Amino acid sequence: TLIQDTLSMAQCDNNISNIYVEWQQYDKAFSLLNNAIPVFEQFEDEASLAQAFQNLGTAYATGRVCFDSAMYYLQKSIVCAENVGDQITLVEDEIEVANVLKRMNRYKEAITLYQSALYTSELMGYKKGILDVYRNLGIYYNEIGSINESKVCARINCNYEIYSNIAKIVMFKIVMINTLKRYLRESNIRFKQYG
Repeated sequence: TLIQDTLSMAQCDNNISNIYVEWQQYDKAFSLLNNAIPVFEQFEDEASLAQAFQNLGTAYATGRVCFDSAMYYLQKSIVCAENVGDQITLVEDEIEVANVLKRMNRYKEAITLYQSALYTSELMGYKKGILDVYRNLGIYYNEIGSINESKVCARINCNYEIYSNIAKIVMFKIVMINTLKRYLRESNIRFKQYG
């Protein structure tokens, strides 16, 4: 239907805007977001609005270095995410707000938000949130000259990523072995043992 197509196009614009922010092509990101947000508002799609406002806040913080606008849109994202119970977007918003505070030299507040985001991410098992917090803390500690803390954060980030990948491999192997055992049991296949 036309409504679904319109929402789908707006969601595509929102997703592509995120890529433009990553590529530091902020004018393109702003253009796409300015098209998407009115559509989300018209259809009262608060989940999509939360992500679009987050992208807009990030673009203002990094591209235009306009911290007031960044905080305004990140707050709007938080309200929308709370309304729909989107915990992942809330954690990402918290990290983005901490990043803005860090850029504003409000380090104590930034650290408090990073710690809160880390705690919530660990409770949820949200690996990306955990990795983002440690990466940002490592950058922060490096910027203020706390090299040891920076190294610790980098090591934790790296180790967490490695252990996470190892855990995935081990779980995959366990699933494959159990599937093979079940298959052999169900098909009554017997192997001749040698030795």
